[in-house]
Amino acid sequence: MTLPMRNTTRRNKIRAAQSEGRAKIMRAVLPLLKRRYAALKRELRRANLRKRLAKMDGLYKDDVDDNAWDDWIDAFSNALRDALEFGIGNIWAVETEFFATRGKTAQGQLDWREVVDNYETRTGIKIKNIGTDTLTSTQKMIAEWYKTDAGLPELIEKLTPLFGEARAELIAYTEMSFVASEVFLQTMKAYGIGLWNWDAGPDACAEICQPIAAENPYKVGDEMPPEKSHPKCMCGCVYLDENGDEI
Repeated sequence: MTLPMRNTTRRNKIRAAQSEGRAKIMRAVLPLLKRRYAALKRELRRANLRKRLAKMDGLYKDDVDDNAWDDWIDAFSNALRDALEFGIGNIWAVETEFFATRGKTAQGQLDWREVVDNYETRTGIKIKNIGTDTLTSTQKMIAEWYKTDAGLPELIEKLTPLFGEARAELIAYTEMSFVASEVFLQTMKAYGIGLWNWDAGPDACAEICQPIAAENPYKVGDEMPPEKSHPKCMCGCVYLDENGDEI
């Protein structure tokens, strides 16, 4: 699909806004992941780890029952929310500028925090689950390690991906893509738009996204990128008027 110049410009601005949002998320969450990993390594290096675990049937409980993990999960969730709101604001600014050049004004203002809440409600994905999933995965890896003869360095190495840059990047891409789609949805509601095209873009994957775009148009309420596509999906939406023509 070849977009008119006005939509190509919008696409580029949206992608730039998402890129800034992802960078903001990375700056917010990566230090927190590294901090929790450093604390976790200190906990695991305490003397007689296996003996302590043996008393608890191999479960990683005593360090979880204090407030360290709970406090970290709250801090992580709040930092991610704040970063997402920054990205939402940037995307909304692109959309209002786009429609202003067409003489259109939004019906009301966008509440950035409400966008995150709506995204969680619509997808069933809770931001806080990222932190709790990190804890659950940590517990599982420690329990599995306990049943082996591997040493503590092997366990620490195995836990590294949960707290590294690649994990932070995946979180940034995933969460930014989901909230971007929520902004697209709220934009359609604010401007009275009922139809949209899946904008696969020239670099979209041939296996998933291009076939989805081939089924255009879609209506408000249909699944959007990335919930219908794949992690790190960069697809977007092109708004259509009541005749099905691109706005």
